[in-house]
Amino acid sequence: MRSLVFGVALILAASGAVAAEKSAALVMDYMGRPAPSLATYSELAAGASFALGPTETVTLLHYRSCRTLNIKGGRVNVGRDRIEAEGGAVTEEPGDTCPKEVAINTSGVSGGVVMRALDFITLPTEIDCVVVGRRLAEVGWIAIADETGGVVERLAVSGSRAMSPLGRPPLFKDRTYQMMILRPNGSLLKQVPVAVEESHRDRLCLVRID
Repeated sequence: MRSLVFGVALILAASGAVAAEKSAALVMDYMGRPAPSLATYSELAAGASFALGPTETVTLLHYRSCRTLNIKGGRVNVGRDRIEAEGGAVTEEPGDTCPKEVAINTSGVSGGVVMRALDFITLPTEIDCVVVGRRLAEVGWIAIADETGGVVERLAVSGSRAMSPLGRPPLFKDRTYQMMILRPNGSLLKQVPVAVEESHRDRLCLVRID
């Protein structure tokens, strides 16, 4: 299983920065009674609080502290600066790399986005992205194109996550590509320039669309 170290966040909306500020943690896994708010890859806002049964477990990635916590039982309180677990068992996964958030402003035209000048977003040689946000259902694929425009990787977003399959040749390090966010029908929703660094291997990227 790939490491769940947090790497880079893409914010695809004029209101995305506001949404990102309200979101405090990402649910990476949950085992217990049905709880829609704790569905895998759903986000929790600062101030969220919930109780776990003695055998229920949740894995949370906290954005600001860059900590991934496995919590079993007890009451969980999600804060802006930290997560508190009262009466539960807590273990922490290794990794403390914080996300780099890049805001992309929308033009206000339905179906189109105008991109302003921005630095290249850095991705690992193997793609592993989670899509979140109110417009999550609009995203069906994540594709990577090389400098000639040829698509070198096209990944289906399944259960909010898109991952390079095992055995797929990695992207070339120190090269620039285009990341294309595609609708379920394959039409282009957004395209952003990305750079690839081998040192970012095994880092998770977060694509937020609000």
